Amino acid sequence: MNRKEYSYCFLRYSQDPESGEFANVGLALWSRENRFLGFMGAKRQARLKHFFNGLDERGFRSLIEYVDRQFKAIGRELAESLPLEALPDSVRGLAYRVVPLDEGSLVWGGARGGLTANPEMELKRLFERHIGKHFRAAERSNRRRRQEQGHRRRRQAQGAAVD
Repeated sequence: MNRKEYSYCFLRYSQDPESGEFANVGLALWSRENRFLGFMGAKRQARLKHFFNGLDERGFRSLIEYVDRQFKAIGRELAESLPLEALPDSVRGLAYRVVPLDEGSLVWGGARGGLTANPEMELKRLFERHIGKHFRAAERSNRRRRQEQGHRRRRQAQGAAVD
């Protein structure tokens, strides 16, 4: 098994950066030796809607799609670059090319790293472990809450019909 180094960092969303509250909404991973750059972003917003009142769902979705497109373009550029060209050591420099360091609602967390034989699978594993599972749990919770509300309304309607 030929494991190679990679670095990754989280993309964080903060509706009010001054408050310091954030939710991890994406993950970028770079493996220099494999020339692999990947990004995965949250497709669902239930967790964010619960966490941040007034979330602009369409705007958020557009932001994540933009970030994804930019990473794909940079990934192609790096994969096709000449072997003699210098490549970044860490994902952070590449991440800042997509979402610059500023006071906006999207910010990058610190870089972390590891070893893997398959950077694409590692990206999926890390995303699921740190981000995906939380968004799915929020979706299930919201679905359960809607079902319970529906059951209550039906019981109330049936009770009113019997009286």
